[in-house]
Amino acid sequence: MKTVQPEGPYLLGGYSIGGLIVFEMAQQLYRIGDSVSLLFLLEPISPGKLSSEKSVGMFSFFTNHWHRDSLKRLLFWKLVEVWFGLFRSLRNSKMPLPSSLKVDYIKTLHRLSRYKRFARSFMGRRIMYKVNQAVLESGLSVPYEFRLGYVSTLYRVANRKYFPDTYPGRIIIYKTKERSTVDIVKWKILAKGGAEIKEMELGGHLDLIASTSEWAWIGGLKCNLKKAQSVVRQVQGNVGDGVGRAFGSDCINI
Repeated sequence: MKTVQPEGPYLLGGYSIGGLIVFEMAQQLYRIGDSVSLLFLLEPISPGKLSSEKSVGMFSFFTNHWHRDSLKRLLFWKLVEVWFGLFRSLRNSKMPLPSSLKVDYIKTLHRLSRYKRFARSFMGRRIMYKVNQAVLESGLSVPYEFRLGYVSTLYRVANRKYFPDTYPGRIIIYKTKERSTVDIVKWKILAKGGAEIKEMELGGHLDLIASTSEWAWIGGLKCNLKKAQSVVRQVQGNVGDGVGRAFGSDCINI
């Protein structure tokens, strides 16, 4: 982005996990003194934890996994990681391997996916995630039917490791009324300059990008873009000014 536009003010927007990514982009731009005039999040994935909830060392381990079932799942998953690590080391070594260790990862994925309940479980998703990684490390492409599950797990793993700080500007968020990924409380804590939230009469996360549903948010986006462009013209060349100034209640209903 800096290659295309070296200096702000910037207009940022993102959908789903993209909303969380542009939020972090806005944070980093602010830290180096740049300006963000518009931060538009469409049904963003909410961060797993805030920076204020982050702890360190053994205390973090027990506070995050104090529940017996959670602890068992964590320990089991760590064993799976160790097993995959040892297996990869064996495969990458020059030591001759018996045919029983020459696993066809693509065939393994198809076999695991036959057990629907397993494939949809926490452990099943994580093990299939590791097998997908092994596919990529082998120089192959992940089969199309497994890509959505792999990418979704990749997002969840990344989100658990992300601890966002509060953002000094304002944020505009469009969310669905039902089955939303938006945690309003967290986003209002993160937006130090305020969060403006529009709830739409839509049934779910994926409905927002359906062609028949674009009308529900595209008008608000156009309005805020127009206001943001006006702010950009006012503060052009004045780095660090105008953070979140593009928002207004005339563009969005709270």
